[in-house]
Amino acid sequence: MNKIGLKSLSRLHPCNLALVYRYFSKVIGGNRALAHFLAYYVKPCPGDRLLDVGCGPGRLAENLPPGVDYVGIDSNELDISWARQKFQGMNGRDFRCCRLEEISAAESGFDIILMSGLLHHLSDPEHGWRVLLTLLRPGGFMNIGLYSELARQNVVGAREFIARRGYGHTVEDIRACRQAIITIQGDAPWRSVLRWTDFYSTSACRDLIFHVQEHRFTIPRIKAFLTNNGLAFIGFNIDPRTLARYRKRFLDDPAAVNLDFWDVFEHENPDTFSGMYQFCVQKP
Repeated sequence: MNKIGLKSLSRLHPCNLALVYRYFSKVIGGNRALAHFLAYYVKPCPGDRLLDVGCGPGRLAENLPPGVDYVGIDSNELDISWARQKFQGMNGRDFRCCRLEEISAAESGFDIILMSGLLHHLSDPEHGWRVLLTLLRPGGFMNIGLYSELARQNVVGAREFIARRGYGHTVEDIRACRQAIITIQGDAPWRSVLRWTDFYSTSACRDLIFHVQEHRFTIPRIKAFLTNNGLAFIGFNIDPRTLARYRKRFLDDPAAVNLDFWDVFEHENPDTFSGMYQFCVQKP
């Protein structure tokens, strides 16, 4: 998740927040970021079957190379309807409106499964993760996104503020809450949520600090799941600068796959996974 300066934001009038969000979304370049993610981390090849869980309007599908058999699922009917219209008539693009638990076991055999931003909102994230594993072929790869307990402490603080003030989940309350957080006096650490661009979109802000259910993970919890399910940790999808700092700190792990070392690194640098833990595993 991208960050911007608190001092600059403090000078903005609240009515300009939507413009700020659109501006930074444009600067960040969503499609370029997706293309980079696919090319350097997912690396799909012609003939691969790819399952995109929580696909939204299908932005990932338009960045895939030819010959990839893509299935996208989402519980949002409007997103699925939009994606179906956009990719109508294109072979290898299948969009379905359903929930994770509604996927048939007959659908197993995916070479790649992507799931970012959904597991941590399930009542039992590990169970949902195990359901996904039944759909992945042996030797297949899974890219997962999970919230970090350490990196989300500002979100925890913001939610405590929301509870104290009694804000609801309506659009009006979300906007009022954002304005209060921007204008409130003091240097409370949780106000660092102002640095996240998601804070400036009503729908994204709802997911960021108003979501009714959120599970936050630690690296030891991730490691325990991988061990119990026989999964190989391939690595974190992380920016090169952070990766270089890690390798300099832990010379004995040039492949950067030692989760015990990563746990130490995160405690030394709590904002490392401020967006999410984004990582790849392989099924034996």
